Amino acid sequence: MATKTLALLLLILFSGCSALKPSDISCDQCHKGTFKEYIYNNSGLGHWKEMTYITNRCDSFETIITISNFFPSDTLYYGIKWLSPCSYRLNYIKGANHWLDSLLKSKFFSTSETYRISQVTSMYYIQSTNRKQKDTLWIQRKILPDVGLPKIFYPLPSQI
Repeated sequence: MATKTLALLLLILFSGCSALKPSDISCDQCHKGTFKEYIYNNSGLGHWKEMTYITNRCDSFETIITISNFFPSDTLYYGIKWLSPCSYRLNYIKGANHWLDSLLKSKFFSTSETYRISQVTSMYYIQSTNRKQKDTLWIQRKILPDVGLPKIFYPLPSQI
């Protein structure tokens, strides 16, 4: 009797735990699409409180639009090399802000970063860098949403 009760209790416990776990979806869902990342400054340092990155990605190219209440909006362009289905390397190509572009291309900053996607759900995915920084990117339903930015912030074929 005690064995059956213990077995039933373990069955309920394990089935409950698996129901709470978000369903994993393939990393292939992250190869193309539009994603949002929210950055918050709760340190009290600086004058900015929130920044949003809108990432538009096709298989081998990525555009990141930065929106902030303090910094000027900017667009950055990256090439992507997929190392595995859940790991990729971003290589900086250029930015719309010429001052920032020259700063990023200087020898003081790395123009390449490797990311590993650790979890994918239907609403978001979590990725980490080789510097152990974790980020959550929220999956958007529309490709390249209209965020009210002037067209200069969207990539034109001549700018790529």
